[in-house]
Amino acid sequence: MLLHLLGDHVDPGYRDLPARSLELDLAREGRRPLQRGAKATVLEIIRGLPLRARYYERETYAGIPARASRDLGREYLEFFANETATACSELLAGSVAPEDCFSPLWPIRRVFLSDAVGWVFDKVVRSRPSPV
Repeated sequence: MLLHLLGDHVDPGYRDLPARSLELDLAREGRRPLQRGAKATVLEIIRGLPLRARYYERETYAGIPARASRDLGREYLEFFANETATACSELLAGSVAPEDCFSPLWPIRRVFLSDAVGWVFDKVVRSRPSPV
């Protein structure tokens, strides 16, 4: 989308960037993939948290940047704009109730925002101290 919106400000060197992802790293290291099926299980999601956090501590992107183009960016932007417009229209028309717009985890959000859960999450996921 950045190429579509601000392409003149994108360094053309993006075309030379290699494909990168956590999954590629795991395969290169001979480790099992993050998930086995089409949809991750709860245990696979939990296992992936520290792996993903560490991946993004050392890498700045995931994917295949060389495949990007202005046209593809325009298509993505149009898709997301249309999805957003449809969702907002349904909400404004009353066919979707505002309370149906929350995540299924919304009722227990305070648990996730508690200091104790934050402390445990940091112990499990964080691999280095926060600079902030």
